[in-house]
Amino acid sequence: MNDVITCSLTAAGAAIARRLPYEHRSGQLVATVRRQWSEVDGFVLVCATGVAVRAISAVLGAKTTDPAVVCVDDGGRWVIALTGGHAGGANDLAREVAGLLGAEAVVTTATDGASVPGLD
Repeated sequence: MNDVITCSLTAAGAAIARRLPYEHRSGQLVATVRRQWSEVDGFVLVCATGVAVRAISAVLGAKTTDPAVVCVDDGGRWVIALTGGHAGGANDLAREVAGLLGAEAVVTTATDGASVPGLD
C-alpha cells in the first residue's frame, strides 16, 4: 500500500502508531478519516473497534472503492482487518502491520481462511 494514514487517540495509541512507517495523525481520528477517506489507500486506526466503526460508518461506499481499514488495539496485540478485506487490501495491510508490531492479525474473510481466491 502506497498511501496509508495511521490515526490514534490516546498516548498509548500514539506510541504504537509511531512504530509504523506510515504518516501519523494524533487526535481527531473521526475528522481525519472522513476528510481523507477518498484520498488514501488505507487507514490504520489505533483505537477501539467501536470508535473505528463509528468513524467510517458515514463514509463507507463500496468495497471496490473504499480504502482498506484496519484497527489496532491500544496494547498493540491485535490488528483487525475491518473493511476492505482482500479486494481493498485490508487483509494484507493487517498482516503487514501485525508483522511490524509483533501482533496477531485478525482476518475474518472466509476465502482467506479457506486459502481460496475471493469470488469478487
